[in-house]
Amino acid sequence: MLRKYIYHLFLLFSYVRSSQSNQTLKLNGKKEGLPGLPLVYPIGGTLKLLAGCTIPIAMPGRILIHSQNIQFQFALPQNATFFSNYFTSRSLRRRRQSDIIPERSIFYQFLEEELLRRGNPGKDCIKRSICESAETPLRDDGLVGEIFHVLLTPDYGGLLGVDEEYGKAAEIGRRGDDCLKTYPSCPEGFGILDRISKIFDHD
Repeated sequence: MLRKYIYHLFLLFSYVRSSQSNQTLKLNGKKEGLPGLPLVYPIGGTLKLLAGCTIPIAMPGRILIHSQNIQFQFALPQNATFFSNYFTSRSLRRRRQSDIIPERSIFYQFLEEELLRRGNPGKDCIKRSICESAETPLRDDGLVGEIFHVLLTPDYGGLLGVDEEYGKAAEIGRRGDDCLKTYPSCPEGFGILDRISKIFDHD
């Protein structure tokens, strides 16, 4: 009786194992049949990166939020020669010189116009924010801090196409000079980082 029970149990286990193997083969066959992502897009395409923040505003009896978004667009390669031309460039500087639009310069120009529209001294406030970011780096403050560190570091990857005054502002911050005294036309409370962060003295 015991042998018969063990024999039936063995047959059941073999059937279950065989069924699982067949299902695995079917799934693998389906996966292998799926087309892979293309490297080039002959009819063109655009890759969009959207970064933004939403801040709730306290108002009794109402729900109000303030949202700001920044969108970056990158054209997808239409021909495989894009990769060969890219890697045959002799240096990063030459590759950057081949770019038509200096993205970082456009970002600072947009930021300056936005600050001027709000009644703030645009360029000086950007320089003060760059100075403060260099003086107290934000790269260790999570993802948001890393993003602000990259955006507010004008010489991140080279100063090509960026106003030299922004590079000087970063150098002033790295030397540890007082950014508020260096840029008095942008008083405390008007800087970009004043709205989202605060520096505390640990002494």
